[in-house]
Amino acid sequence: MPLSRRVAPLVLAAVAVASLPAAAGEPDLTPLFEQFSSDEPGERVAALRALMRLKPPAEAARPLIEKAVQDPNLRVRTESIWAVQEVLGGKGTDLLEKLYKDPQRVVRDGAVHAACSMWDQARPRDLCRSAFDDPDFSVKLEVVTTLRENFPDDPEAAKIFRAALDDVSDLVRRAGVFGVQSARDRTAVPKLAELARTAPDMIAIPAAEAALATIGTPEAIDALIALLPKPKVEEGKRQRPSDLVRAAAARALARIKPKKAIPALRPLLADPSVPVRLGAMEALLQLGDVGSVPAIARQLEDPEPRIRRYALRALRRIGLPEDGPKAEQARRDALARVRAALHEDKDPIVRAAAASTLADLLGAEAIPDLVKAGQDLDASVRTEAAGALAGIGKPAAEALAAFVDDPSPEVRALAINGLGQIGDASQIPRLAEAAKDKDRRNLLVRGEVAEALGDIGSPEGIPVLEELASDPEPSVRQKVAASLGRIGGTKAMELLQRLTRDPVPRVRNAARKALEKAGGGSARRGG
Repeated sequence: MPLSRRVAPLVLAAVAVASLPAAAGEPDLTPLFEQFSSDEPGERVAALRALMRLKPPAEAARPLIEKAVQDPNLRVRTESIWAVQEVLGGKGTDLLEKLYKDPQRVVRDGAVHAACSMWDQARPRDLCRSAFDDPDFSVKLEVVTTLRENFPDDPEAAKIFRAALDDVSDLVRRAGVFGVQSARDRTAVPKLAELARTAPDMIAIPAAEAALATIGTPEAIDALIALLPKPKVEEGKRQRPSDLVRAAAARALARIKPKKAIPALRPLLADPSVPVRLGAMEALLQLGDVGSVPAIARQLEDPEPRIRRYALRALRRIGLPEDGPKAEQARRDALARVRAALHEDKDPIVRAAAASTLADLLGAEAIPDLVKAGQDLDASVRTEAAGALAGIGKPAAEALAAFVDDPSPEVRALAINGLGQIGDASQIPRLAEAAKDKDRRNLLVRGEVAEALGDIGSPEGIPVLEELASDPEPSVRQKVAASLGRIGGTKAMELLQRLTRDPVPRVRNAARKALEKAGGGSARRGG
């Protein structure tokens, strides 16, 4: 049947119900009953949906929903679940009990979902609770998942979450882990610790990283610390906890940040497992453990690029030791390793990370190394070096200016942007030179020059902006207008008046806004 013919009766039925006079304050549902008598399952489903939109009194709607619950079509019976929940609520629990016995799993699961969604009502709660004893794991999974989504803080729901932790199904146990996490159930910590030690990874990892980390009690912290050492494994047996679980425990401690975990975390930097070393570095980073800096710096010699990149991140965040008898040696050693990573590492991502790390650790003292990094064959490294110099500020202006001649337009643009942020007017001639190339590939550079001159704010930049006001690219002219407004002065106002007659609307609008902001009087509207 064409879609228009299937939809038409629904529309007519809804109109009829809305237009008929109410009998004793109730709508006449006769049109919906007539529609539900159709041989087409789609019509019967449509009638149920119209009923849910109308939300009539339960007594009036129940006869139609009872028919739907016994309908031979799976789609109709599935839709009847939501009609029971939406229209009848807890009064329809007996119908949900019938649907719970349906031969089709999707109907049974849906009935359980509806009952558990009404957990705050006595009869649906009883059905939901009894469904958890079903031998079908999918039903139990529906119970736990629905309660976790809708009633995570309910004490009675927490009992079901804890019971799920002992289920024979791995999927149900995993759902129980997330349930006790949502409930922040402290009483579940011993069981979670056991699961983290002995269960398969699909259960053990969330038990550590999600549940124990969220609960975060001293007992949970102790359980996580106990997971960190590498266990002895008998020949032919699987390691429990696995390295992935140990790494998850380290990441969980990174969230909680307990100082007492530091002695157990430091040795993990020498662990043979890459995930474990990464997790340990994350935790020590979050704890700000300066004492781990020498061991983290040694990670820069690790053959795994991920380890080297993360070691740089950790050094950048933690900083260098400043106090103590071994602080100076630790500083020298860490800096030597970061410099080696910047200039010698085979991975350009590592070299780029080393540039920003060195700048953060040394400030202006890093300038010579960053200038040297400007000769790197990889543009991403040169980009990071330019950004690091820009972050250092005025002491790095001359060094940053050299990057304006870089072969990569992206590097040149970043250097120009940095010079604008530094605000050094002595660099305007270098910017003027960079703006001369009118090739489309240099569009980004010319736009950055226009913007940087506005950042610098010196009238010395106006001749360059005057040249760029005739640039073939509208985006450049638009930035010229904004910068002229920021610099101000008679000449800038004259150029802005000229740009109000630009053929491109967005350039004209930018010029008018700049004039208004600069107090340059009313701008005549061009075309």
